[in-house]
This record gives sequence, structure tokens and C-alpha cells, in this order.
Amino acid sequence: MSWTWNDCACLSKTVLAILPIAITSIRTTIAFDRLIRIEYERYPLEWEKDGEPAGFGYDPIQTTFKRSSPTEKVFRQWLRTTPEWTYHDPDAMRALHLLRSRYKVSVACFLLFYFCIWIFFFR
Repeated sequence: MSWTWNDCACLSKTVLAILPIAITSIRTTIAFDRLIRIEYERYPLEWEKDGEPAGFGYDPIQTTFKRSSPTEKVFRQWLRTTPEWTYHDPDAMRALHLLRSRYKVSVACFLLFYFCIWIFFFR
């Protein structure tokens, strides 16, 4: 297979698709960490009931190991359902909406990236 300028242009577009993935993924983890911080500081009993989850970059109790199981469970749960403690806290609701919207944008960026790869290799 010989490379043409069109192939290089398509490949460069695919590589550029990685940048939004990285940005939206980082912004998603920041929103999740903010929500964990709010829960830990304002609703410690709820935080304990959730299994004392840590954020991806924020660990409230500074453990030497990451408690990935509660963190992953809470992350998936908050994408689908709204925790009771967020209803009366505007900051928590804002952080939850940011988490969900940024996650959706991240997924869209991943799909766009895979679509670009598919177009490049299977056209």
C-alpha cells in the first residue's frame, strides 16, 4: 500500500481526534473529583455509605492504595441515578450535571475517533 497526501491528511485528522478525547476525559475526572469532594466534606455519612470512594485525582483520606471498587461503582451509579443528597445542594447538582455531560462528550469523542480509524483503514 502506498501512502498518498490524502492518506496523510486522514491520518492527521485521526490523530487530532485524540486531543478532544484527552481533554474531555480529564474534564470528566475533574468533575467526578469535585463531586467526591462535596460528598466527603458536606455529607460524610453518605460518603461512608458509598464505601468511602476516592476520586481519580482526589483522595479524601490520603490512603496509600486506591479503593477502585467503590470509586468505579459510585462513578457508574452517578451516571445513571441522582443521589438523594444532591437534590438540595446546588453545587452538587451542578457538579453531577457536569459529570454526566462531560462523560457523554467523552464517549462521543471516542466514537468519533473510532469512526475516523474505521474510515481510514476500511474505506
